[in-house]
Amino acid sequence: AACRLCSGPLSPLLDLGESPLANDFVSAPEPQPSYPLALSQCSACAHVQMSGTVPPEDMFRADYAYAAGTSPVFRDHLQRLARSLASKLFPGDLVVDIGSNDGTLLSNFDPPLRAFGVDPARELALMTTRRGIMTYPDFLTAETARAIVRAAGRASVVLATNSLAHIENTHDVAEAIRALLAETGFLVAEVAYLPDLVRTNNFAGVYQEHVHQWALAPLIKFWSDHGMTLYDAERIDTQGGSIRYYVGKGRKAATDRLHDLLRAEDSLPAALAEWPERVAASRQSIGDAVRGLKEAGHSICGYGASAKSTTLLHSCGLGRGEIDAVFDLNPRKVGKFTPGTHIPIVSPEALERRKPDYCLMLSGNFSASIRSQHPGYAGKWVELLPEVRVVE
Repeated sequence: AACRLCSGPLSPLLDLGESPLANDFVSAPEPQPSYPLALSQCSACAHVQMSGTVPPEDMFRADYAYAAGTSPVFRDHLQRLARSLASKLFPGDLVVDIGSNDGTLLSNFDPPLRAFGVDPARELALMTTRRGIMTYPDFLTAETARAIVRAAGRASVVLATNSLAHIENTHDVAEAIRALLAETGFLVAEVAYLPDLVRTNNFAGVYQEHVHQWALAPLIKFWSDHGMTLYDAERIDTQGGSIRYYVGKGRKAATDRLHDLLRAEDSLPAALAEWPERVAASRQSIGDAVRGLKEAGHSICGYGASAKSTTLLHSCGLGRGEIDAVFDLNPRKVGKFTPGTHIPIVSPEALERRKPDYCLMLSGNFSASIRSQHPGYAGKWVELLPEVRVVE
């Protein structure tokens, strides 16, 4: 296999075993195919990526379960981003969102601004279109981009919040974005940030949909190869640590904060060399801690039927024998079962009624928000990453 950015040779970096697709929540316990969870690093450009891939049409099916609007924290985050951008735009400007999901981000751009979404999850795309936000129900390709330009013109802003990690054919998408953008337009992308993933030991962020684990240095070269400039970036706190970066056509001067972030990436190679050992120790300690609680007779549930939870459960050897149920806010998941481990997913309203002795945070990046929603829960919350700890 070759690097998806520069075609350089790949070297193995991290192996987490196998798991089913991270968002393949099923209506009844049934056998599900498993796929390798392994990362490699390019020896030429240093980009970190999945060693193998799953066909995108298998991962992003019509009934894809993730919906951005079910998280209050993420809704607020997207609203702040939209308001910040809207203040810089002019009446009639077009905003295009790649991987627009349930339209949560685009719903914050009011007329006379124009909003257009692109998402291959057909059910979500059609639902969003019915709500009044035109959404193209397909993957973004150069052909899709030309269709959008014919229908709506060129975009002043192209948005990609947590979608560019999911796309294997990065070169085609880069050319599609270039075709979508007006000459003075710009891309605003948010991606989980590899240095933060490693620093916090958040190996749960590794799953098949995340084809890429992004750092800035490989990204800058990649966009330059497509005649565009990544000229600015900033740290944001979503996904357990992310960056928001900005790309425009032609040459642009890099900002001071981009230079600062790039200097900080000098320590990444050393951190990556130590990472597999830290991950192995963490997987062992999480598995031992949860099994120890179960063997002591405690009742245990989880909170957050997220894609990250699929990796956590499978890589730590946890399942229905240890965890009685998983609570989740997303009505598209409630009543279903977790991928492969087949733990029942129930509404959060059941937490106070079930009264588990321990509740595991399976979506650690939302833990403070989750706890605040359940002041009546008398059991103990357990954080799993970056280390196992009971939250007092």
